Amino acid sequence: MHRPWRPSSSDLELSGLYNPNRAGTEMAGHVVTGDPSSISADVIVETAHPDVVFDNLTAWSEADMATVVGTSGFTPERLAELRAMWGFSAPCLVVPNFSIGAVLMMRFAAESERATFEAERVALAESVSRLESQHTELEAENVALTETADRLATEKAGVEGEKAGLEREKAGLEAEREHLSQSFHRLEHEYVTAQ
Repeated sequence: MHRPWRPSSSDLELSGLYNPNRAGTEMAGHVVTGDPSSISADVIVETAHPDVVFDNLTAWSEADMATVVGTSGFTPERLAELRAMWGFSAPCLVVPNFSIGAVLMMRFAAESERATFEAERVALAESVSRLESQHTELEAENVALTETADRLATEKAGVEGEKAGLEREKAGLEAEREHLSQSFHRLEHEYVTAQ
């Protein structure tokens, strides 16, 4: 079950949610928007599916929003595409799967300490940790759902095979019944005629 992130620290605040596929639904006390220009935040945490993440990143780049990307699947080619598209006005940090990426994010935070306040660095690290936990839960749920769907498909195929076998057996029994009925009528006719 998907549980939206809720900050437990008094210095973190979830300011909005963006997902064009869920626009209008309520999550974590916010109505999800499908309009990226309606999002106002200090940092965007982007976790969209790899197929659509670049659409979202284009919107965040055009809005000059600092962004942390937790989406998987960033190959060297996709990172080069992101560098070319992003520009230099707002920072963008890619931490795929929030696993090794979380360690890299911590290193980035340490190296950028001269330009940021200590409290902001700690708050961002806590956010990434929470998102990593949620991301892991979602991946586990996705695996479980895929395995369940595979099992159901296998069971359905087996049931359909059994059904086809039963239909063949039924057709065979009906043919046998018809044959026996004809034999009975013939014997009955012979008996009546012999009388």
